[in-house]
Amino acid sequence: MRKAAGVDQVGISADCGQESSSKGTVTGVILHLGQTFGAQVVFPAGLAAGPHVSSLLLAFAAFLALRTTKLSPALLVLAAALLGIASTWFWR
Repeated sequence: MRKAAGVDQVGISADCGQESSSKGTVTGVILHLGQTFGAQVVFPAGLAAGPHVSSLLLAFAAFLALRTTKLSPALLVLAAALLGIASTWFWR
């Protein structure tokens, strides 16, 4: 029986751990940034003051648009940013 290069007797490659570890780290950093920025947008004055309703509505609309349409995520982020800026002018 012939062994493939980089594969030990149980069939697991010894060099696959480094790439998997770095992917997990990048995913963790992105999730942490999303949680931090999301909390600051939805609760700008802290948890005691309650959520910012227009931010919640905009986030929900963006989520629905992302899940139900074929819009590009970059275009959706741009549209949500413009709507967020416009909402601060109209709903002060």
